[in-house]
Amino acid sequence: MEEWKKGFVPFELTESIWVVPPWCPTPEKVKKVILMEPGMAFGTGTHETTQIAAQLLSRALSDISQQKGEEKKGKCLLDVGTGTGILALLSRHLGVENVIATDIDLEAVRVAKENIELNKENHISVSNQPLDQMPDHSFDVVVANIIDGVLLLLQSDLKRLVKPGGKLIMSGIIQERWDYFEKHFDPSSFKFRTRLSKNEWHGVMWEAE
Repeated sequence: MEEWKKGFVPFELTESIWVVPPWCPTPEKVKKVILMEPGMAFGTGTHETTQIAAQLLSRALSDISQQKGEEKKGKCLLDVGTGTGILALLSRHLGVENVIATDIDLEAVRVAKENIELNKENHISVSNQPLDQMPDHSFDVVVANIIDGVLLLLQSDLKRLVKPGGKLIMSGIIQERWDYFEKHFDPSSFKFRTRLSKNEWHGVMWEAE
């Protein structure tokens, strides 16, 4: 871990929002910062799937803002498989009012809570609550940055939780399994919006009808 930390330096994630490890100084002129102490959880922002999810999240919130004609880009977002909490923290910078971050890995829940405290955020709640215990159509945006097999297993709940007109973002689909994913994902009641790729990884965004 100590050797790995030496290579983890500040970088821009999206829209002038930078990820900065707490042991590094914040670069001059950087105004929006996500302090990130990853511990053993996934999601420092350097992996392609997280970068894809971040870009799709930015697009989704911009779309919602334009559609609603409101300053707010979304009242509530669910980050499934939050890991370090990086996408939950990003969504707050992008204008989401309230965020729920979930993970079945208790170590990830612990790390995410620490990062949220580190960033002095009080509009993000973190838990390991199962998706099937959450009420229908609860969120303007649902984002899941998880491997494709788990995305397919969770697809019914992920879709169920999105409000009409809301966005579903799924990232973590590797190239060699793209055809399988496309074949087994049921887009019923959702409209395809966009697909982003980086190296061998893919992410997609859908809109609930």
